[in-house]
Amino acid sequence: MTQMPNKLSGLSSAKRAVLFDLLRKKNQAAGATQRIEPREDRLAPLPLSFSQLRLWFLDRLYPGDPVYNLPSATRILGTLHLPSLALALAAVADRHEALRTTFAATGDGEPVQVIAPRFVPRLPVVDLGALPAARRSRAAISDGRT
Repeated sequence: MTQMPNKLSGLSSAKRAVLFDLLRKKNQAAGATQRIEPREDRLAPLPLSFSQLRLWFLDRLYPGDPVYNLPSATRILGTLHLPSLALALAAVADRHEALRTTFAATGDGEPVQVIAPRFVPRLPVVDLGALPAARRSRAAISDGRT
């Protein structure tokens, strides 16, 4: 492998261009054949993976325990255009079905994944403009009523 740069540098620029073009075409063809197609019955309930089953079990054992939740906050400076934010969140969820997946129990109590076809985010707005500046930051991190 260490001899490859030496071999490449020995090629004329025309031969190097042909080689790189062939490699690019080969990679494009390989990428097209390696694409994972979604299942046609994606909207039908699916069995849980082992990891999902473990989380389901823990939620049944300790209902509502937030131990696996990872909260975070992002400060956005400037004017926020809520419709654009909603569209962006919906686009991310449309691309990643794990964000649209919920768990339900079948009639016999077995858990299944249910993938929603669309995600419509609800973005509640809390106006903190009436609060003094010193309390505004704390209120933004909490539920807005502090």
